[in-house]
Amino acid sequence: MQNELGQSPKLLICPADERNAAMDFSNNFDNTHISYFVGVSANDAHPQSLMSGDRNLGPGTKPDPDYGFSPASGKGNDVAIPISGPVSWSLKMHSAGNRGGAGNILLGDGSGQQVSTGAFNQNWLSNAPPTADWPAGHVPATPSIRLVFP
Repeated sequence: MQNELGQSPKLLICPADERNAAMDFSNNFDNTHISYFVGVSANDAHPQSLMSGDRNLGPGTKPDPDYGFSPASGKGNDVAIPISGPVSWSLKMHSAGNRGGAGNILLGDGSGQQVSTGAFNQNWLSNAPPTADWPAGHVPATPSIRLVFP
């Protein structure tokens, strides 16, 4: 990762996140120094696929008071999210008074968007191409995308 990002891991922490950036990419660098989820199946063949986004996404229709799928331990979660939803952004980052929550996403074409919970479910999640490359024994029953949270 250091070869792609240069010498500073500060790029991996959102200024709105309460986590602190790692000083460098040494042995002390771990998931607690990352603010973003990773979309496992994102690619440029599907420009609207989810490549990454703010870690404050969680299950359900009501915004989580904390960070949703991103555990405080930083141990990470490999999550299957049905493209029918629902998910919601917590109020921890980027909500700016939006009581339904909001967050940022990075798409397969390299563009970024700030979206509300409603727009994420309606415009991005429902149009996301389902993940096809699930680990053996972990294929969800409904079409889903696979996101990994720090």
